[in-house]
Amino acid sequence: MKYSKVQHTEILHRKIRKDKKAKKRIRGYISKITIRIVLSLILFTAIYITLIIIKNKSDVFIVKNVKTIVFNDRNIVPSNDFSFLKGENIFDISESFIDSIVHVSYSDYGLKALIKNYPSEIKIIIYKKIPVININNKFTVYQDFSIKKVNMSTNVITMNSDINSIQTGFDIPGFATLFHSLIKYKKNIKSIRFSKNLYTIYTKDNKRIIIRAGNILSDIDRIPEKYKKIDLRFNDLILVKK
Repeated sequence: MKYSKVQHTEILHRKIRKDKKAKKRIRGYISKITIRIVLSLILFTAIYITLIIIKNKSDVFIVKNVKTIVFNDRNIVPSNDFSFLKGENIFDISESFIDSIVHVSYSDYGLKALIKNYPSEIKIIIYKKIPVININNKFTVYQDFSIKKVNMSTNVITMNSDINSIQTGFDIPGFATLFHSLIKYKKNIKSIRFSKNLYTIYTKDNKRIIIRAGNILSDIDRIPEKYKKIDLRFNDLILVKK
């Protein structure tokens, strides 16, 4: 602000010249940014529309080669049962679609991954389901925790349960938590009993391990020979000599 006095008149001058220049510069910046945003949107839209047209119309993305691999047994060379996918647009083939086919038509296998090698090749990786546990001589539990109502007693752990209505592994309390540790020590386990919310695990070297539902099994191969009963229901480990 600038003050001056002319005769009997007092004048207060306000300097606004710099403020006007600053506002003009800001408006210029905003205008440039807006133009750039608009041009970017136009370019993005054009590229997107071009890709959609290429995807739907071009033969480049038509599947020409289909490979099937069994993940956990590379010695198995499956017949090319997914060859019907040849001629399809690679963008139209989803993992859920392949999984539904495997689930219905190849019940002894599961889908591990669908790999798309653009522009025209897909690789389907499946795994062979390996039986791990037989429950009540009615149900077989596989390594992926899926259950089938079949009696498969060869090379599996026998398990007896006081729960007979089993649709999934989650119907038995704590079974999902315990399951992977059972696989880990499968070679040492002879049988399992589930009753009254407790698991009793019988080992091949005649040990008996009691564990509460919801806990996991660990280091059973390190239990000294002299201990035959191991009760893991309590905070302090209780070992009982035979």
